[in-house]
Amino acid sequence: MTSENKAKHSFRWIYPYDYPVLAYCLIAFLLSQHYNLRLNWYIVFDLTYDIKLIMASMPIMLGYLVFQLRRQGGSSGDQLKFLLSYLTRLTSPAGIKPALLMLYEFFRAVLAIKLCLLIYTHLKQEIPVLNPNLYDEALWRIDCWAHLGFSPVHVSLRALSAPWSALLIDRLYALWYALKAPFLLYFIWVAKSEKRMHFLTCYLLLWMIGGFFAIAFPSLGPVYTNPELFKHLNTPIAHKLQEMLWHHYQQLLADPASYKIYIYEGIAAFPSLHIAMAVLFTIAVKEHRWAFRLMAFYSLSIQIGSVLLGWHYAVDGYFGALLAIGIFYTTRLLWPELKRESRPSSQRAAQNHNK
Repeated sequence: MTSENKAKHSFRWIYPYDYPVLAYCLIAFLLSQHYNLRLNWYIVFDLTYDIKLIMASMPIMLGYLVFQLRRQGGSSGDQLKFLLSYLTRLTSPAGIKPALLMLYEFFRAVLAIKLCLLIYTHLKQEIPVLNPNLYDEALWRIDCWAHLGFSPVHVSLRALSAPWSALLIDRLYALWYALKAPFLLYFIWVAKSEKRMHFLTCYLLLWMIGGFFAIAFPSLGPVYTNPELFKHLNTPIAHKLQEMLWHHYQQLLADPASYKIYIYEGIAAFPSLHIAMAVLFTIAVKEHRWAFRLMAFYSLSIQIGSVLLGWHYAVDGYFGALLAIGIFYTTRLLWPELKRESRPSSQRAAQNHNK
């Protein structure tokens, strides 16, 4: 193993994504002192998020093992020999160290993500305290101006308010919550070291920078400023979540001093981090054509869905997408070796075949 590979697979106390997380923690601490906010750091020890990721890891690792077996080819006996050899190497003294290192990196990544989301959701719920202004009216006007005088909210309601289409979009939008885990697990467990560090850095920065924009330009979203437009929609998931979030938002307004921070909640329309994350997932897998096309279609679907369901103005999604693209390509400069791997997998395979 070369010295470069040893460096990539050796134990580290500090990872590249730790620096923005530590800066985020410092900023959150200073804000909490200035505005007398209570940051409930104990949420880091809430294992709900960890258990979900661990449970989701099992099918991911099983799928990866099946992929390796199919890649090995040969008869069933050959595949069984490969599997036994793989398990033997994994449990040997030489194999235990990298296995433990992978587990360490997994929990280090989970800790960084939890710290980031803890602060993000705290600040997001405290937006009325940090900045009581609301920019919904301005965002509505910008939305109409950007679409040549047409309101994307009204257009989407006219075109997609049929019970079956609204229900389908409601389900697609909620699928975002389930998509996060497989993408995170792929980049933590399967992706190469450089891609893993780059993706996690982008993922965390998107929450941080997006959160600061949400504080700078607070907004509720069309469903809260014009609820009468969305009452008739057949969107049970969205309605339930919107009612719960609005109830908690009113609790904060009524008594900020005694408000209890809820885990991973808050109301903020601008920018749309749903769209931003979907776009990040899309460009992060751009070398895999089928995955890229599927995620591009999904990103477009939830861009439309975010407006139809009243969560966001259309410009919230546009800005979120641009933010994701900007962060991805700006931070990639820190990993020059990724440029060599940016070609689609089919193109690389053709070049390797010609060699």
